[in-house]
Order: sequence, then C-alpha cells, then structure tokens
Amino acid sequence: QVREELPSHANSVQFHKQECAIRLPCVLNLLSDNAEQMGPPGFWVELQRQGARKQLRGKEVDRFLDGKRIAVDAAIWLYEAQCQRDLLQRFGPARAAVKIFFERCCRWLRKGILPIVVLEGEGGGRGERACGSIRLGKTFSVHAKVRELLSAMGIPVIQAEGEAEATCAALSSSGVCDHVATSDFDALLFGASSVLRELNLGDRPADSRCDVWEISTIEQVLGVDRPALIAAAFLAGSDYDVRHDTEFAASQPSQRSGSGVRGVGVRQALKSAAALRRSSGGDTLKALVAMAQGDDVDDSPASQVAKEKRKCRGCKTCGHGDVSKKICGKRGCKLCGTSSGCLPRRQEGFPCQCSYCLRVHDAGGHARVRSARTLQRTASNASDEQSGSQGAEAVIKQYTRKTEVSLEDKSLNCQGFDGHQTSQILCGIFAAESVESKLRPLHFEFCLRQLAHASNTMQLKSDQERRDWASQKGLPYFPLSAKRTHAQSEIAGDPCHALVEWACTAGMLPLVLPPQARRVRLHLARSCGLLQDGCRPKMLRMAWQQMFTCPVERRLVEDDLVAWAREQDMDVVATRASLLKSGKVELSWTDTHSRRIECEAKLVVPACQASEFGGVLAHPSHKRCDKRIKQVAGQQSLRMFFGGTATEANPAIAGAEKEPRASGLDNAPLCESGIPMSAPSTPVRRRSPSPETDRLTPVKRKASAACKRDIAPPLPKRRWRAGVLLGMERAPSMG
Repeated sequence: QVREELPSHANSVQFHKQECAIRLPCVLNLLSDNAEQMGPPGFWVELQRQGARKQLRGKEVDRFLDGKRIAVDAAIWLYEAQCQRDLLQRFGPARAAVKIFFERCCRWLRKGILPIVVLEGEGGGRGERACGSIRLGKTFSVHAKVRELLSAMGIPVIQAEGEAEATCAALSSSGVCDHVATSDFDALLFGASSVLRELNLGDRPADSRCDVWEISTIEQVLGVDRPALIAAAFLAGSDYDVRHDTEFAASQPSQRSGSGVRGVGVRQALKSAAALRRSSGGDTLKALVAMAQGDDVDDSPASQVAKEKRKCRGCKTCGHGDVSKKICGKRGCKLCGTSSGCLPRRQEGFPCQCSYCLRVHDAGGHARVRSARTLQRTASNASDEQSGSQGAEAVIKQYTRKTEVSLEDKSLNCQGFDGHQTSQILCGIFAAESVESKLRPLHFEFCLRQLAHASNTMQLKSDQERRDWASQKGLPYFPLSAKRTHAQSEIAGDPCHALVEWACTAGMLPLVLPPQARRVRLHLARSCGLLQDGCRPKMLRMAWQQMFTCPVERRLVEDDLVAWAREQDMDVVATRASLLKSGKVELSWTDTHSRRIECEAKLVVPACQASEFGGVLAHPSHKRCDKRIKQVAGQQSLRMFFGGTATEANPAIAGAEKEPRASGLDNAPLCESGIPMSAPSTPVRRRSPSPETDRLTPVKRKASAACKRDIAPPLPKRRWRAGVLLGMERAPSMG
C-alpha cells in the first residue's frame, strides 16, 4: 500500500526494510543520548512542581491558539519523527520526517494556526557548546525535502544561523510570533516570552493538550526573571558553560565544563537566583560573575542575620524571649503569671520576643533569612569552583547574544497553496489513490480563506456565484452551505465549529464526506457568508445576557470587550448604542473575529439595561430617523366608503373635509350598486377621532370637567340598517 523510495541498486522493498532494521538501533541510541541535552536538565520538572505551568486540555487549546502565529523548532519535530520505531521501519528516516511535517502542518492550518518553521543552522553558538554539538538537523539531511514541502503548502520557513530555539525566541521577543513550540528550555533563556511544550493538536478538540510556560508566570511564582533564569542555568549546569584549564593549554577544555557549581541542584539554583536578583537590585548577571570570583554580593540585613549561627531562644508556648527554665517552665511562668505551664499565646499568633526573632523580623522575616543563607552556601561553592567565572561569562555571552533574523515579509502571513507540487511530493510517501484525500482538507481551508477575503469586497450569496468565483480562481472545490454542529452528531460537544457542504467546481453535486472532513471553524464559515444564524434575535438576546458576566474593567474599551467576547466563544458583541424616540436603546453588534459591524444585527433593549451594563454602552447616541412615513391608501372615513351618502346626510363632515385625501379606491372596480368590490386596506397612520369632525366615531378618551361643559355629549351608538350599509338607502340625519 505504500510506495517506498528505494535506492538505485535495490529493487525490492525487503532490502530497504532490512537496511532500516540494521540502522534503526543506532539511530534510536543516538536520539536517546541527545534527548537529555535540550537545555539545562531538570528545570521543567522543578517549575512544574512550583506551579508555574498552565495546563490546557480539550477545547481550551483550540480556543487559545486560534488565529495565532507559532514559531516551531524543527529539530523537535525531526526528533519526534525519528523516535517512532514503526514509522521508521515503514517509511525510512527522511520520508518519516516529511510525513510528520505534512500531517501536523495540515492539522494546524485547519485549526486556524500558522506555523512558522525554523530549521537548524551550523553557525551561531553551536560550536561553543561543551557537549551535544551533534544535533538532529546535522545528523539527517532532510532540510531540503522539508523546505520543499512547506514552500508548496504556503508555510513560512526560516533558516536559522545556529540554534533554532534562539531564532524562535528572537521571533517571539520581536512580536512576529505569539508563542514558541519547543521542548528545549533554552528558548526561555534566549528570550521567548511564551513556550508551548508537549503541544498535541488532535483531530477532535477533546484530544488536544498543551502546556503553556510564560516568563511572566514564572516570575510571579518563583520570583525569577530571564537574567535570574540564566544565572540558575549556570549554577545547575548548561551546555554553554565552557571552561579551559589554563595550567596546561588554553585550548584544552576543562573536565568541569557544563557541570555547573558542585553541590548545587536545580531547586537550590532557582532559590539562589531569586535571592541574587533581590540583593543585586536587578543586575543579576553582573552579580553572578562577581559571586563566581569570590566577592560578597549580599550585604543586606537578612544576610547579616544568616551569617550569625544563632537560633530562637524564646518560649515555644507563650512567646517570651530569652527566658530560662527557672522563669518559664513546668512549674509555671512568672511572666505569664501561671503556676503550671504557660499561656498558649503562640498558637493565637503572638510573635516570639527573643532577640534573634526580633532581628529576623527587622531583616524581613524567616523566609528572607533562609533565602540569604541558601545564597551564602551557593556563593561558597561557586568561589571554590575551578574557572567558575570563565564559565559564567561564557553562559551569559551565549544567552544574551543578539540573534539576527532576516525576514523579507515581517508579517509572515500564509502564502499561496500549490496543490500540484504538493501532490508530487506526497506521491513518494503515500499511495497515489490516497493523495487526493490527503490534500482535500488543505483545499477546503484555503478556499474558505480566500472566500472570506473576497466577501469583504463582493457579495457571493448564491451557489452559482460561488462556483463562478472558484472557477475564476482555479479552485477545485467550492462551498454550498453550512450549518452548526449539533450535540447528537458525531462531533458532540464542539460548539465552535460548523459543517460545510462541498461540491466540485466541475459539477454542482455535493460531495459525500464524513462530518470530520466537513468541519470548519464557526467564525470562518460566518465570514464567508455561509452562516447567518448569529444575527437572529434569539441569539442576540442570549449574547446580551452573557455580556453581563464580563468584568467591569473590560467594558470600558471596545477592544477589551471584543477580546473578552472572543475568549468566551461569542460570535458577536454589542459595542454601540443608539437612543430611540421611544426611550429604548438599539444595540449595534460587532463580529468578534472580523471586527466588522453587523448591519443586520439589531436588538432593542430598555435604556435601564444599557445604563446598568455601562462601559461603551453607558452614553448612547441619538439615532436620526431618515425614513418618511408614507400614507397608505385605504379607508379614511365613512364618506369614502359609502361614496358620498354619509356626507350629504352630515354637512358638518363635508365642511370639515373640504380637501379629501387620495384613496386607492378611486380606480378600484365597482359592482352594480357602486360599492367597491375589494375591501380597503388598513392605513398605517390614522387621524385621531374628534367629536367636532366625525360624529360617527365614539370618543373613548376621558375629557376634563371644563371640556364637558363646553362640548355636547356624544350621541348614542346606532345600528345602521342593511340598506344603508349596502348603499341602497340614504342614511338618516343625526340631528
């Protein structure tokens, strides 16, 4: 089922499998040796123990990474591709790597994530490492094939000068990328603000998982920033800790290179780095070199107390300090005034009053003194380290060097997708009949992206218009319609996606695909004009109720409100308010993904609710109504309905209506008796009934006492005979 790319001197797949079976143990042993050399060892475990990791599972991963640009350390993907024994035996090292890159990039693009792949280089600080100079990118020459595949898929590829993690960190610190996907701890030391470790994006949202490591969270939990982490990396051991034995030859590396400070582990290194940062006033790296040279770097009061080998001499029960057993013992306490034992004041929070505890309190507390004592032990070990200052300077030089990244396009957007070239590359990996199904998700994704971009300038509402547009663009497929996913479907619990019906450009018949292949992001389907259910009144009312859960501080600015709504998976959010003549407020809604105003989405709410929400809706603007109310032709009075009989019998009505209004009954067909055959339509706007102009209309409003004396009481209601109603008789006089 799989077409293997065999060597020229081999004509059978069996020979290729035997060759892989011979080379596979050597490859796996080499990978296992390099697996532990991805940054200083033990830091991930200790940071996780301290609670600096942020775990994301299920739909949280897709929601967190939607629309983000992520710099990918290609060496990690190559390493993971070569660690799968079954994959290596079936495809070989080179094609296994190409297969991993294709499947992961395809899955990332479908989830709205743009991977920016960074390939390893041979320059930079790679030659300055004490160990681990052989990396995966140098062992397997697959960069050319990977670059060719990614270029055909439209994914940006960057060739690093040296370490890929250093280039990824430079992209993150410059704001080009949002996160860095790697397992190498050196990415944080090189300056990455956020690292995604163990990132796995499954086909189903429930299968996705990710660990987020942010430098701000690490600083908040452990009290160490990037310079402090560099200091901790030197103390615990780093690949860039290169020392030379000056006694013999300057070029001969020392045996202590890359080992850090003797007797200092990861936990002690992090505590010492935090204390060093606090005592140095922020200049941690300079203080690290001074400590390695044997200088005193901490002269705080806590350090002075830590140098004294004294302990607490107060009573553990009552807290009285510097007491003897004669004063405070089993026979009572003279200070407490008891005859047996002491008062348990320490349990109630009473501090110890001994001289040592008072000095500790003035120095900042017991935690500060313990931290200063840890730093003193580390400084003592660092001063005894052979060529320790030389190793510290080498580590600082490598982690703080400036990494140059030459980018032709600073935005690094997704480029065009070349389906023909990608198909030719995949034919050497997959079977020819399965290549089309492998490429179909990419065709769907890029078609929807182009359609969403085209919807900003043109309206493509019908299927024929979308088919003509797809034919003009040279796309093999075009979307027909879309609908939301239901809880009863095969993709249960996935409210952020929609199911799209597809058809070939050569024909209008829909493709028969499983739900998993037709699933797309909900906001992308809405941006293409395939889904308009977010503007329904019911959906708007539900969104309005959900908006009251927004924090008050995020309601003040429109961008913060839209960002919060996007975090809550809301499609639209109310950002503007207009005051109507009725006193109510009309809300205008903004799409949370495209940031466009939805003209068709309108919701009228009471003004008290808008003022209660506050923020951007606290001061609604007055809405100007440019629409003119047209008078609808129809029944205006009894005179028009009866054709003048009521006017002749009531001269008062004829005098009041000297200029009759135009009616749509003038040209209506009449029967033999002169009565219109079609019933008149109801007018939109009627004049108010008045007893002076229309005696036939009863007055329903209550008049004041003064008006009752001047106005004659209305005549009682009368029943008209059938002849009068049919126009065969004249109406009797009301007088």
